[in-house]
Amino acid sequence: MTMTYVCESTKGPPVRKITGLRVLSAGEYSAIGQITIPDMYASESFKWGGSLGDAEPLAVVLLTDCLGLAATSSEDPVSAGDSSQDFVSRLHQKFAEEFICPADPDETFSIDWLEVLAWLDDHVHGEPGTPAVFFNRIRDFEGLLRAAFDDGGQLRKHRVSREIWETWNIEAFAELCLTNGQLSGKRLQRFIDHFLDLKFKLYMLAEVDVPTYANAKEMWGLNRDRPGDTPHGFTTQLSEEVTLIVKSRAIWESIMNLVYWYVTGSEITGVQAVDEDGVSYKSKQKKFFPWVAAQPLWTSLATFEPLVGKLDQLRTSEIHRLSRVRSNFTRMTLEPIEQCVELVNTVLMYIPDQFVAAIALRCSATYDVTKKTPITLG
Repeated sequence: MTMTYVCESTKGPPVRKITGLRVLSAGEYSAIGQITIPDMYASESFKWGGSLGDAEPLAVVLLTDCLGLAATSSEDPVSAGDSSQDFVSRLHQKFAEEFICPADPDETFSIDWLEVLAWLDDHVHGEPGTPAVFFNRIRDFEGLLRAAFDDGGQLRKHRVSREIWETWNIEAFAELCLTNGQLSGKRLQRFIDHFLDLKFKLYMLAEVDVPTYANAKEMWGLNRDRPGDTPHGFTTQLSEEVTLIVKSRAIWESIMNLVYWYVTGSEITGVQAVDEDGVSYKSKQKKFFPWVAAQPLWTSLATFEPLVGKLDQLRTSEIHRLSRVRSNFTRMTLEPIEQCVELVNTVLMYIPDQFVAAIALRCSATYDVTKKTPITLG
């Protein structure tokens, strides 16, 4: 749960509170969003845990705000169905009876905004609406990913900590985009799709591929000085290099897709480029890096260009030319595997904080990944 409706005091209005993000991987970030209070309730003190009459103003405000968010996040018309005054009044009363009257008046009132939305959908339309569907899709994805992480218990070794995976909080980022008016409708849905792709690619590489190769090399053995003495372990290491190269590049592709879509609302397309052999091809990164360098909130992403370029040289030999790892196999040579993991390790180090700065804080993040400088906000 990330965004909740919260009312801490009867003297203050309810607010939206978004949690689940960390700033510079150090401190918890909470976004407090103000709710528009109808004029008729502007001077009200909002109460819970008491009579229906006392609870109804809070019910009106929460349902009105939630309906407004649903309308913002969907391309389809969203309404309260039967909009007659009697129906709307009964809706407010029923919500107050079910959620607000039973609440403990001595505790902070808090309710998940998706719970409110689900209740609205059920009582108005009889089925989940579009906004609830795609936010619940995030929760289903995250729940399954957590189950995958926990599968095997203490017997499994993890290459990335649970805390790091939790910094990639897709729901919190999507809710910020929605409540701040940055993205809506299909643009928000596509943003979510790109983010799901990115996180899943990272998880597969870090939690599936790398441990699988490590177990295989432990089983078969790998003599790094004389790899020919452990031929299957040797081929396993070379296979891992190719996997790291190709999947790390796919991860960067998802980052470009996500950032470009977030800023422009369009998919990034490749521009014409020519390689060192004079062969023409389409390149997204040739378009992305000059473009992102001119984006005030994202400009430091341009410092990834040398890392991506080095990885592309390795990728080209495996996909478009004679294989480097096949040549190393026949020459019984092992190169440092660090060159294959540098990009993905740097992504894990910098990108979550870059996203928090640009999307949550709406400020620039200054750093240079080639020099491994720390991030400064400003």
